[in-house]
Amino acid sequence: MKKLLGIVVLGLLFISIDLSNPISIGTAADYLEAFRNAEKNKMKKMGFFERQKYKYNKHNRKKVYCSERAESATTDYAAKKTYKACMSN
Repeated sequence: MKKLLGIVVLGLLFISIDLSNPISIGTAADYLEAFRNAEKNKMKKMGFFERQKYKYNKHNRKKVYCSERAESATTDYAAKKTYKACMSN
C-alpha cells in the first residue's frame, strides 16, 4: 500500500511540475518540415562524394529495415509486396 501511495504522490508531483512549466507543442507537420529543412541544409554543405556516400548509406539502411519487415510475412508473395512497398516510400 505504501508503494502505491508513493507512486501516486510522485505521479502528481511530476504532473504539477509539468503544468507549471508548459512548453509549446508543435504539430507533426512542423517537426517534419524542420527535419526536411535540416537535411536539405546538411546536404548543401556536403561535397559531391560525401553526398553520394550519404545517399548510399541511407539506401542500405533502408534495405536492411525493409528486409527485416518482409521477413515476418507468411508467404513469399506477401514478403515481396511488403519489401517493394517499403522501398518505394
